[in-house]
Amino acid sequence: LCTMPIIPRYNLTQTSTHVNIEVSIPHVRVSTSTLDLVIVDGTDLHLYAPPTYLLKLTLPGRVVDEDAVEDSLAQAATEGSNDAVRVVESVENGSGESAAEIESCRNAESDITSTAATHLWTKEDLPKLQYNPEKNHGTLVVVLRKEQEEFWQDLDLLGRLQQQSTPTQRQQENQASGTMNST
Repeated sequence: LCTMPIIPRYNLTQTSTHVNIEVSIPHVRVSTSTLDLVIVDGTDLHLYAPPTYLLKLTLPGRVVDEDAVEDSLAQAATEGSNDAVRVVESVENGSGESAAEIESCRNAESDITSTAATHLWTKEDLPKLQYNPEKNHGTLVVVLRKEQEEFWQDLDLLGRLQQQSTPTQRQQENQASGTMNST
């Protein structure tokens, strides 16, 4: 017997930093091991709750996913260690650099570190799932961290979020919104 997946009822709310998705999945026994949440390219969300619930959304902006956290931590570790090595080498080698040049190098290190810190994603930024069996006979809340602090337009147009977009369509939409913002 083959059953078609059901698109569950859902509602989205947002702050400048997070998107909350409330998904109604009544009369289903849910645990973290049975839920499957996949975020593709930071914008496409796929949520599967057995036996038959499947929600696919294309978000208007990027959210932090596991890949973004891993890349951010790896980049911070690499940048931080390279800058520290440069400062230590210049001091240890006695390369004739003046105190002003060494201080300038340290300031550059500080600037790079603070820039990386503004986009340093940690495990705290990963999507969070909370299940409440009391609310509407079962509601799952998905909390997602936005990559950029902003309010997304048309988040209340739920049908638009269910349309699958291709990378080319996303580029065209981003270019169009960039053109509108610059005018």
